[in-house]
Amino acid sequence: MPTTANSLPSAPTTYAYNPTHEAYVTPDGESVIRRGCGVRAKILGCVVEKDNFRAIATISENFYLGVIDSGEGGDGMGMV
Repeated sequence: MPTTANSLPSAPTTYAYNPTHEAYVTPDGESVIRRGCGVRAKILGCVVEKDNFRAIATISENFYLGVIDSGEGGDGMGMV
């Protein structure tokens, strides 16, 4: 069964963790990263094993990276 890490120890500096909403949020509240949302990330490295795939990725670069789907049927943006 696949697992997903939901840790953002190196989240972009434009996001801050909001424990009330259990999400990383931009100061203006326009972009939210929470469990279940879709993000576009740059893969930095991966390990493929017989029954497992692990990857390290970032959204902290100046590309078209970041939230693309809120996981709630929206466009990835929305006030918290």
